[in-house]
Amino acid sequence: MIANEAGGGSVGDPQMASVPVPANLATLREMYEVNFDYDACHNRFFRTLLKGKLVADYGCGYGFSTFYISYNCTVIGFDVDCQGIDYANRLRDRFGARNVKFICHKPYETCYPEEYFDAVVSSDVIEHVQNPLLYLAEANRILRAGGTLCLSTPNGLIAGGDSSIIKAHSKFHIYEYSPKELQEMLHASGFIIHRVFRQFLPSNRFSPFRRQNYQGNSHNGSLLHNSFRRQYALFSAISMGGGLRYPMYTKLRKLVKKLAPPVNYHIAPVALEQISSENCDCILIIAINSS
Repeated sequence: MIANEAGGGSVGDPQMASVPVPANLATLREMYEVNFDYDACHNRFFRTLLKGKLVADYGCGYGFSTFYISYNCTVIGFDVDCQGIDYANRLRDRFGARNVKFICHKPYETCYPEEYFDAVVSSDVIEHVQNPLLYLAEANRILRAGGTLCLSTPNGLIAGGDSSIIKAHSKFHIYEYSPKELQEMLHASGFIIHRVFRQFLPSNRFSPFRRQNYQGNSHNGSLLHNSFRRQYALFSAISMGGGLRYPMYTKLRKLVKKLAPPVNYHIAPVALEQISSENCDCILIIAINSS
């Protein structure tokens, strides 16, 4: 994902560019589960909190996650990448998805009224944002009083702690925040943290390697992503350039998962101060608009 001034998600993501265009909404959701299992894990968790709500997906990229969380709610996806929004709207028209809409907006200006949404989803976006306080301020403005912010982001402690600017998970991340930094920014933006969860590898897997310091090549940021990249590299080596149609693509992807078993991304509640570089790959925060 390429960082941008609005912090709007998946701009020019090569991983997304290689995914075939789904035929329908059910196929897209299956594709998202198979190919974006890390993202699908926390978006599936967010989806349980959004039933019946009017939701803003703030930083929606190409709209894959937007369609995924729209299973039982109405969602408007926002992003500054107009190319991505155009693609998402074409999918919407193809699927006839009446409960989904996509809007390209100026940095930090969604142009929606104050207190319009019941919930705002920020799924792995804030690490791409040039000015996170402006980003969170706009999320707070369009969220009704008492509304819910569902935010996920990589654990910045893996990148070296509060003072680090090492981008451990992706070279496209501007900054990865520690739990303390996230807490301070959310409080400064008018949010009260309601609950915190961690998305993590099982403690008994790869534990001898978790203490390594992943500096240098930004693509070697965490074992979570290394494991995924091993799967994806094997998959790409077999399928890219082959022009595979979606059914064969999916079958091959599932075969690759058997050959290179995926990491199980467990989500569990945790106290913010208990998060460390050893026990958490992704931080999930449920916050309430206190204004």
